[in-house]
Amino acid sequence: MRWKGYKNSYLCKDFVMLIRIIFIGMGLALLSGCAGNGPRPVAPLAVPGVDQNASVAHNDIYYHLILAEIASQRNQLDVSVDHLQQASRLVADPLIAERATRIAFYAKDTRSAFAAAQYWVELDPDNVEALQAAAALALNEGKDEAALDYLKKILKHEEDGPEHGFQVVASLLSRDRDKHDVRALDIMAKIVVEHPDNPYAHLALGDLAMLLGHLPAAEQALNKALSIDPDLPAALVSHARVIYQQGRVDDALASLRLAVTDIPDNEPLRLAYGRMLLEAKRYQQAKEQFTLLSEVSPEDSDYLYTLSLLALDLDEADQAEVYLQRLLELGERGPEAYYYLGRIAESRHDFETAIKQYERVGRSEYQFDAQIRIGQLLAETGHIEAGLGHLRSLRMANPESSVTVRLYLTESAVLSAAERYGDAIDLLSEALQVVPGNTDLLYSRSLLYEKTDRIDLLEQDLRAVLLREPGNADALNALGYSLANLTTRYDEAYDLILQAIKLKPDEAAIIDSMGWVLYRMGRAEEAVAYLRRALSLQYDNEIAGHLSEVLWVVGQRKAAKTLLENALEKSPGDKTLLQVKEQLDASQIEP
Repeated sequence: MRWKGYKNSYLCKDFVMLIRIIFIGMGLALLSGCAGNGPRPVAPLAVPGVDQNASVAHNDIYYHLILAEIASQRNQLDVSVDHLQQASRLVADPLIAERATRIAFYAKDTRSAFAAAQYWVELDPDNVEALQAAAALALNEGKDEAALDYLKKILKHEEDGPEHGFQVVASLLSRDRDKHDVRALDIMAKIVVEHPDNPYAHLALGDLAMLLGHLPAAEQALNKALSIDPDLPAALVSHARVIYQQGRVDDALASLRLAVTDIPDNEPLRLAYGRMLLEAKRYQQAKEQFTLLSEVSPEDSDYLYTLSLLALDLDEADQAEVYLQRLLELGERGPEAYYYLGRIAESRHDFETAIKQYERVGRSEYQFDAQIRIGQLLAETGHIEAGLGHLRSLRMANPESSVTVRLYLTESAVLSAAERYGDAIDLLSEALQVVPGNTDLLYSRSLLYEKTDRIDLLEQDLRAVLLREPGNADALNALGYSLANLTTRYDEAYDLILQAIKLKPDEAAIIDSMGWVLYRMGRAEEAVAYLRRALSLQYDNEIAGHLSEVLWVVGQRKAAKTLLENALEKSPGDKTLLQVKEQLDASQIEP
């Protein structure tokens, strides 16, 4: 149960003023007593609701207020609540009752908080905040009838009208509830019964039911809202959302498409449609909607940023660049804009520009990624030591283990790309001293051992990974493929890859491994089917090389040569493909 919290260090302004008045009054009394030859009578301070002639009650109020404040400063909140409640009964002041409610709630004494909130409402019956507090606390205490009474009063006093009031009520009922708690829906339904022709009442019930996971009930309530007002935008959006959540994605999108056609000038409605298209990964259609939104609000940075990301997803780098530059002109989302401009420059192999853009990212969630990319690009442009030094400096400045692992992996990848496998292995061994047993580090070191034909150490690292993560499909696949490729332990390799493929049946790399182990076992015809499927799922030079080799063996030499030639046209310098070509040209693989 949540309600407006109370922080001990941030005192209620009115209450602070009251305490100040008390202490100023006490100070003046002391000064006046010391100024003359003897004590002088002190006029009592004016406290709202107190008979100034009742000096005992007056002093009691000061006593309780001061002790309450001292107790709250010492974090003795139960003591503070007790004194505030006594003071509020003496003075009948809603500010003190409010203060008692807040401190009791902060102290997690919900029973006392509810009692204080009730008195707060009694003293200030038209105060919506008091009514909300009392309603929330009544719900928490299981006082449903009392909660219902307070919620009805909120509807009557809501300044923004009953339309907003229904949403406030639904929000209060939804707090800290789960789908097994039907009390909230029952209370909301009782309120709706008293407003049968108000579409906002049914809308609030539908939203509450959807939030609590009661989707059929939500759809029913929203259908009722739309039967009363078919063009109510909020109901149209919620109705589409509840349909979407039930798995009827096309129906949900169709309903919003019709809605924006009928009400084209409603921006929130079109925004909801655009967001749902994004969620459904209909990126081209989403881009069309956000383009229309941006035309209406050309300086809206959220629309421009969304359009830039959509353009990048659709491989429209030039358009994405226009949107990102526009963001910079508006002075909005600078870190994100510079980061993605760097990615665009990098995709164009304009590494110098990319580095400059990454350097401009500045402090943000993108800064760390940008700095890593700078290190990698320095290495890729031939400045390997500068790139490694940059990454090493980042690692030293970011000792957190998760960041450290990522930086070690990046540094080792730079060394591996430069074919400095020994240095890369040494670096990962150092990393495993810093983060012992880390499976990402072990897995990456095993791949380096493969490149240096150290099968015993490769197997040792991958077995260590599987000991910690028996269901790690990538490790199962890597060990199985390595055993198939570098040893004659084919049956063992097959069993490992079979386990991996059960865990990830549509992973191209694993399917390729299955094809390769079948080929090594002498089952080339079966291997072809796996390798063709792997290549259809993901184009990869290694898969293309495997398939070319196996097609050659089964007698499909023309197909093998065509596939290999096409692959070499895309990647003329690829070592795997060149090795397969050399084998085929020399006819070392017989059909």
